[in-house]
Amino acid sequence: MLSITNLTSYTPPIPLAPNPPDFSFCHPAYGTHLRRQDGLYAGGILPQGALPVDYIYTDDDEGGQVQLNELPYNVEYGGIVISVEIAGPVDIDTISIVPNRIRGMAGHIANTCVGQRGMGGFITHKIQGLVDFVTDPMTNLDDPEYPDSSAFITLTMSSPPGALSFPGDYDPVMARFLSQVENNALSRMADHGMQAEILNRMIRYGVQETRMSRLGSVSWWGASIANGNIGSHPGTIQRANGTTASSTTTARRRRRRSKVLF
Repeated sequence: MLSITNLTSYTPPIPLAPNPPDFSFCHPAYGTHLRRQDGLYAGGILPQGALPVDYIYTDDDEGGQVQLNELPYNVEYGGIVISVEIAGPVDIDTISIVPNRIRGMAGHIANTCVGQRGMGGFITHKIQGLVDFVTDPMTNLDDPEYPDSSAFITLTMSSPPGALSFPGDYDPVMARFLSQVENNALSRMADHGMQAEILNRMIRYGVQETRMSRLGSVSWWGASIANGNIGSHPGTIQRANGTTASSTTTARRRRRRSKVLF
């Protein structure tokens, strides 16, 4: 596995815009009056690397420090927290990501959402697999577990309260996005039966968007956090100066709790 640098070094991130269908989204729910300089610095202390790294999804329920190649993780600088998380109804062990892509995602949000609008937001990466899956007329969207190929990651830049929001699962813009990709797929379908299936999916996601709330607990695939799945546990957030700050983090789902980048 590629060795990636320690957080003690700082190199400004090179902003990388999302490659469609990946997208970014800004909203004040993820924080307001944020500083671009803080966002860029937080992105600049993320691990570096030009080759893919197999990031390991960890389902350890204990808060604390996380190794450089584990997801999810948080990094904080100033009033900004960067959260990197796996999204989707998947039970995945690893996902391959180029570390410099994650840094570039941070730079993009710092420049656009934070720098231009003073608010937080998130950006997706590798969402094409999900698009392919949900627009295949033979797919059963009610499967409780989607294939690993449909997993994607999100990078959120927010104030601390929005750090564990998992927008790739719970932000209603995801349902809106999926409704639009079904609409795009509809124009490519010649078979009337397939057209009806895709149209139903487009409507389904449109309805689901109205059931969701930003920073809420209802996912775009229809699941909600049941009693007992939301909890809190003490943890620490790694600051750029090497110190740690005590925090209470909210578990967005039972087996996916964000940790501190070590």
